[in-house]
Amino acid sequence: MKKILFYVALIASFTGFAQEKFPPKKIITGTNLGVSVPLRDLAQIVPLDSIPNNLRIIPNNMRNAPKSNQDALPLGADPMIQKNAPNRDAQDILISFDGINVSEGQAIPPDPTGAAGPNHYVHAVNSAIKVFNKNGVLLLGPLSLAQFFQNGV
Repeated sequence: MKKILFYVALIASFTGFAQEKFPPKKIITGTNLGVSVPLRDLAQIVPLDSIPNNLRIIPNNMRNAPKSNQDALPLGADPMIQKNAPNRDAQDILISFDGINVSEGQAIPPDPTGAAGPNHYVHAVNSAIKVFNKNGVLLLGPLSLAQFFQNGV
């Protein structure tokens, strides 16, 4: 056990010198610092009554992007790709609730993302955002991401 702790401390000591060998090339200061408008004061998105045929399509041109350096490793197939099925079952879902739908996000294809905090779950899809508590109760939204990230006061 002492040997393991010694080796961990030895490896950790080398990482502390990395910043001295490779200092930052440029240090800048933020220019748009401020206080945002309280989210409760932002106008909510009015969901569409029906899904129109001319729904806004957001192109995704990043699929299978070519390598910028053809000599970069790994050459050929990625050796880290999982080839076998996992050997254990996934955990059960503790709670499930509906997030942003296409009438609120108003664009296809959906590009969902989310972040869980100690008390809330923030759900974003395309250009809309909602905030839920951990029981799935909607607390805020749907809001437009354009409003969400507008300039602060």
